[in-house]
Amino acid sequence: MSADSGSRGLGLKRLGSNASMTFVANLAAAAIGFALSILLTRGLGTVGLGTYALALLLPNTMVLLLEFGITYANVFHIGRGDVNAREVMRANLWIWGFVTAIGLAAAGVIIYVKGAQWFPGIPTAMMVVAVFSFPPNLLQFYCRSILQGYQDFRRYNYLTVIVQLTTFVLSAVLILGFHLGVGAVLGAFLLGQVLSLLFTVVALAPYLKDAPKGEVREHWWSYGRHAVSYGWKQHLGAVAAFVNYRVDLFFVNLMLGPATAGVYYISIQLGESMWMISKVVSTVLLPRLAELHDEEQTRLELTPLITRLVFCFTLACAVVVGLLSPWIVRLWGPEATMAANALVWLLPGIVMGAATRIVAYDFSARGKPIYNSYLSIVVMVINVIANVILIPRLGMIGGAISTTIAYTANSVATAVLYRRFSDLPTWKLFVMQREDFVLLGEAGSLAIKRFKGKRAG
Repeated sequence: MSADSGSRGLGLKRLGSNASMTFVANLAAAAIGFALSILLTRGLGTVGLGTYALALLLPNTMVLLLEFGITYANVFHIGRGDVNAREVMRANLWIWGFVTAIGLAAAGVIIYVKGAQWFPGIPTAMMVVAVFSFPPNLLQFYCRSILQGYQDFRRYNYLTVIVQLTTFVLSAVLILGFHLGVGAVLGAFLLGQVLSLLFTVVALAPYLKDAPKGEVREHWWSYGRHAVSYGWKQHLGAVAAFVNYRVDLFFVNLMLGPATAGVYYISIQLGESMWMISKVVSTVLLPRLAELHDEEQTRLELTPLITRLVFCFTLACAVVVGLLSPWIVRLWGPEATMAANALVWLLPGIVMGAATRIVAYDFSARGKPIYNSYLSIVVMVINVIANVILIPRLGMIGGAISTTIAYTANSVATAVLYRRFSDLPTWKLFVMQREDFVLLGEAGSLAIKRFKGKRAG
């Protein structure tokens, strides 16, 4: 199979172009995120970084808990061509208003009744400021998923960078220019979310303008019901997955304190940076797989190929980062040296989780998001139990080991479940095949020829 024929059959050329744009945007956003983390550590100390991360844990958790899978539903239905942007936006606004009211009420109860117990060492005023970032953040997610569904990754990626850059610039001004503390930086995060939402609405305007107006009143309510019906099945898994992503940080803070949590947060950031390629690919892959709902054979070829490529690339990156971790963490200062030890134990799970994400999005594109939910709930239970047992004995390294156990269990179970759709041996989801190298070589040669042709022109 040549690169060209593979591109025509699987849409690899378009996927590659979208993935490249998305990778660059995510790389820029990650760089800004690391710069922000370093800025906060240098300007506020590890305790300040831990306070900042834990204050934002509540609103970020609320986005996940109350998003109800609507973003996935938007991508799925738009990718299939079932609805237009105006129908989706109107339904999303009604859902957002309802969810925002519930979320802010629940947050108020949590902060004033359980805040001191669940978030020890975090001032109530900071928690309140952080929580008000929830409404604009949630609506921003809804709006950006419409662009993802239309596979408009130019605008989508522009917004990815803007979100991080806005927060970084505002935080840098407050810390370096005015020498303010954590509360002011949380205020900068809130303002950054509001400004980013405005940019998102502007980017979405052409799709809203071009959508037929006459059908909206008849169809938006019907779409809202379909979105919720699909979304809740995806949502259960997303909630459990988020718990898997952050339960270790929660228990490290609860059992070891904010200072250790701040150091551990650095290892989490570095480890999850290895997920950049899998996040990029899954972002562009979901609407493409939904688009292939009438081309099953193409989908059965595409998903294993992408899974193998992502797994092997992430593994190579993890090896490099693991070897260099003692020097990388020094960027955060001498207090952060212990983060390297935790990172080494996190990386095996990070690698397995990268492959899992690709197959999970295949399930979602088939209209079977409930499979992801079942798997994630089981793995969440494993993760919680492991953290409770290992953190008191091994400290933050126990949290890292627990997370790796959970991610690995999820990856193995997901690969086995994929056999329901394909007779491909499970190991072939992870091990590169001869034809993969041929395809990569031909694609690389084609890219070099195009590059030389542009230089000659």
